[in-house]
Amino acid sequence: MQTVVHKMTQWNEQEHAAHLDAEQILELVERGRRCRRYEEYIDHITECAVCRETYKQLLQAEQMARATRQMVWMPRLRFWLPATAAAMLLLFFGVRALLRDGAEVAGLRQANGVWYEGTTRLPSWAFTAAAQFANPPAPMRDAPREAPALRLTSPNPANAAIESLTPEFRWEPVPDAVRYRAWLERADGQQRINLVVEGERATLPQAKQLEAGVAYRLTIEALAPDERAGDGLKSVYEFRTLTPTEQQQLRWARANRSAAPRVCTVVFYQLGFYADALETLDRLPNEPLATQWRAALLSRRQNSGSYTNQGFK
Repeated sequence: MQTVVHKMTQWNEQEHAAHLDAEQILELVERGRRCRRYEEYIDHITECAVCRETYKQLLQAEQMARATRQMVWMPRLRFWLPATAAAMLLLFFGVRALLRDGAEVAGLRQANGVWYEGTTRLPSWAFTAAAQFANPPAPMRDAPREAPALRLTSPNPANAAIESLTPEFRWEPVPDAVRYRAWLERADGQQRINLVVEGERATLPQAKQLEAGVAYRLTIEALAPDERAGDGLKSVYEFRTLTPTEQQQLRWARANRSAAPRVCTVVFYQLGFYADALETLDRLPNEPLATQWRAALLSRRQNSGSYTNQGFK
C-alpha cells in the first residue's frame, strides 16, 4: 500500500510541474511581451495543449475587457477579469483533476501525451470513456416485466442497439402459429418497412437498409390458423442503429476488450451493447468497481429492447 501511495503522489507532482500555474498564465495574459519569462511561457504553451487552451480563454476575456474600458462601469472590470480568469482556471483544472482521478482508478497511464490501459494505446475519443469507469451508473429499479410473447433471439435483445443496417431478425417459434408477420417503423412514425418473412426469420427487402443513428420499433406477429393479419399475438421491440462513428468505436472495443477491459466496458455501455459489456467484465472478476458495473448492466439488460406484448386473448 505504501508503494502505491508513493507512486500516486509522485505522479501528481509531475503532473502539476508539467503545467504553468494560474499566476503565471495570468501574468502572461496581462503583461504580454513585458512578462519577465515571456519566451519561456510561450514555448511551453506552444507544446502544452492544456495551458494553450487556458491561455486562449483568458486572452479572450482580456480582449473583451479592453473593448469595454470606455464604458461607465469600467472600474468594475478590474475585479471582473481576475474573477472570470480564476473561475475559468478552476473549471478547467477541476475537470482535468476529475478525469485524472478516474484514470488512476481505471489503471491508465500517460506517456508523451498518449493514454494507455496496460500496454494498449487508447484513441483520443476513448479517454473520457475510460475515466467514467470510476463512476458506475446506478442500477435501474423498474418493476420486473413479463416475458415477451415472441422471444427475439437475434440480434441480441439484451442490447439497446444493433450494429448492422441490414439486420436479420430471428425468434423462437410460437406454439400453434402457422405464419408470422414482421415490420419495422421509425420511432418518430415517419416510415414503415414490411419485412420479408420466412418461418421464424425476417429480413429487409432487397436493396433496402436502415438509417444510421435512428430509433426503430420491430413488431412481430404470430398468427394461428383461424386468425387474420392484425388479430395475432404481437411483441414489439425497440432499438436504435449506430452512426458510422459509433460503429468504428464498437469494432475497436471488440478488438481490444481483452487488453483494455475497463475502457471497453464503458464504450459498450455508452453504445447500448450491454451483453458485450457484461462479457468484458468477466476479465475483471475480483475488482470492486466491476461488481458495481455488473449490477448496473444486468438491470439494463433486463430492461433493454423495450418490448411490449399485444393481442393476448
